[in-house]
Amino acid sequence: MKSDILSDTVKISQEVANLRKQGQTILDLGVGETLIPLDQIIRNSLNNNSLAERFNYPPVTGLTDTIEAFCYYMQERFKVLISAENCISTCGGKHASYLASRITLNKNDKAMLCLPYWPSFSAHAKICHATPVLVKSDDKFKISLNDLDNAYDESCKLLYLNNAGNPSGVLYSESELLNILEWAKNHKVLILSDEVYLAIDYENKKSPSLASLDPNLENSIIIQSCSKSFAMTGLRVGFVIANKQRIKQLTALQSQTIGNTSTLAQLVAKDALLNYKVIEKSLTNKLKLRRNLMASYLIENFGWKGIVPLTSLYCFLPIKLFTNSISSSLNLSVRLLKEASVCVVPGSAFGEDNYIRLSFGARTETIRKAMEELCRWRNIN
Repeated sequence: MKSDILSDTVKISQEVANLRKQGQTILDLGVGETLIPLDQIIRNSLNNNSLAERFNYPPVTGLTDTIEAFCYYMQERFKVLISAENCISTCGGKHASYLASRITLNKNDKAMLCLPYWPSFSAHAKICHATPVLVKSDDKFKISLNDLDNAYDESCKLLYLNNAGNPSGVLYSESELLNILEWAKNHKVLILSDEVYLAIDYENKKSPSLASLDPNLENSIIIQSCSKSFAMTGLRVGFVIANKQRIKQLTALQSQTIGNTSTLAQLVAKDALLNYKVIEKSLTNKLKLRRNLMASYLIENFGWKGIVPLTSLYCFLPIKLFTNSISSSLNLSVRLLKEASVCVVPGSAFGEDNYIRLSFGARTETIRKAMEELCRWRNIN
């Protein structure tokens, strides 16, 4: 496997590990997860289910009760009507994206990535021997039909759409999604809609799932996960929603790779999904406080005039907010790590080298200390 699928995020992670080994304390704003304790409902489920005498292999597509709970969740939360035949449980959202890419892309195909893109999209396309094609976005990190037209040729088979956006924090409206869906139908391009952050909706914008706009799932594959909105990252439970034909392909592929998703993790996921109203509201409220804390530092101390993220865990910020003397996001990230002990993620990992990503998924005190250190660093540089 070629090493070019390793992004700059890996380089920063390796540098963090080296500095910590030397005894340096690192304030980590690079985290891609919610560092919030598991909800008590999830903890109780984990404790109770772990007492089972044994855990057998579950069905490749997932435990019946878990899949039924997921269908309930999608209907209640996003008004998406699906059956168990439209779902498969995977080992997290990333594995779901990999599987969907595998059944869609072939050698000499092209995959369209909307800037800024989640790094795994590019990696998954390359693993499938397809060529990533970049779709430029506007200054609010949204793509238009003109942007799609400019990037398209007849080799394009898949459009990776990240709604809600990582790292941008944007949400697409229903009308915007309908336009993109219609464009994809006309150009015979399948949309892979990554919606793992969609339930984290700070301002109640209620961006729809693409599955609700493409009810027959002819032009879309939907990725969901328990990792973000339930803070269950380490338990690794994701889902794919697709038409029956594609689910059969995904099932065949998963059966000969990981086999299935952990039985224990699926049992816990079922309880989380059935209690989503309580868990998601609590987690979103806590994250909103952390988002507001980071945004207040940026506005008051850096003069930031950007859009406060509507979703996800990140502020995606221009380099010029921090320095006028460094033009590379990787170089800036390394400098901040070594000189301010603050870990951020270079925008080059997302195809935008003029930006860096800061995560407010970190603990509140970490955010406060890290923002103070970034202020200090900027003032002396």
